[in-house]
Amino acid sequence: MRYIFTSALVCLCIAFSTSELKAQDIHYSQFYQSPLLLNPSLTGHIVGKYRVNAMYRRQWTTISNKPVYETPSIGFDMNILRKDGKPNSLGLGINLMNDRSSGGILQTFNLMLSAAYHIDVSKNEKLYLSVGLQGGLMNKRLDVDEILFASQFNGDELDAGMASGEVFDNTSVYNPDFRLGLTLAGFPSAKTRFKIGAGLYHLSQPTETFINESNKLPLRLVVHGDLRFKLSNSIAIEPKVLYQNQAKASELVGGLLLDLLISPKSKASFYLGGEYRLADAGIAIVGLRFQDWDVGVSYDFNVSDLQAASNGRGALEFSLLKIFRKATKVEPILPAIRYN
Repeated sequence: MRYIFTSALVCLCIAFSTSELKAQDIHYSQFYQSPLLLNPSLTGHIVGKYRVNAMYRRQWTTISNKPVYETPSIGFDMNILRKDGKPNSLGLGINLMNDRSSGGILQTFNLMLSAAYHIDVSKNEKLYLSVGLQGGLMNKRLDVDEILFASQFNGDELDAGMASGEVFDNTSVYNPDFRLGLTLAGFPSAKTRFKIGAGLYHLSQPTETFINESNKLPLRLVVHGDLRFKLSNSIAIEPKVLYQNQAKASELVGGLLLDLLISPKSKASFYLGGEYRLADAGIAIVGLRFQDWDVGVSYDFNVSDLQAASNGRGALEFSLLKIFRKATKVEPILPAIRYN
């Protein structure tokens, strides 16, 4: 019963969104591990020829007997057109994401294609400006049979046997979606590298509703930045920040990773650190980089008012990123991600 009641509350807030109630997009704590979801201009912004990344997040399993949110995603991108003496390049990519809210009562599936052009504005490969665009299809599906409504309260409890009286025009909604992004990446020295970027999501603001309402999906603004600075040949620090705003909801995340080289021969390093999502969660992060693999694990400790229900437990998240170089060539195509 606790799960049904929780699911009802969550889905009612999302499914019956009007001009005053807006659904919010998904987020990852390891946002930097999912570049195609973070910013379209990061498509093909890689040190090799190809890149594959996968993410998986489970959130608030203590509130109900199923995760309130469960979000897997996978992406692939590549860098092409780069030639000797011509450092500009084109990135192409594809990303799939399937978010399951309230144990799958509400599901959101995105299929996005992206392209980005990377311009060597400094003419010496020290400063790149990247412009990217994403376009694709978004589908939202609602399992009405799993929802209980206020009209089904019999005086003592929610009664699934009572008629709800609710009428749905559609329980599966398809919409096109478009996103735009910019990134400025600098490589001033062998010790220091940085990226700052901004993205604007849902440019077409598609109509999104399961009932006869004219509800527009609001624009989402994303601003992000990260820096890597080598303190020595074996130690580096990586500050990161992310700000997002959509309708009346905003998110600010800041954190720091410490990267420790454990094997110069294999370029293997171990990193650990944390982030803080303002008024929401503290996040612990550990990971391993080995040659062109990057595996990370994070856990959110809830610090908001919801901790009364979550017991302080938030989300468990896994990330996997793999870069493929062109044949045996080790010279970077775009000096972007590989730091060891």
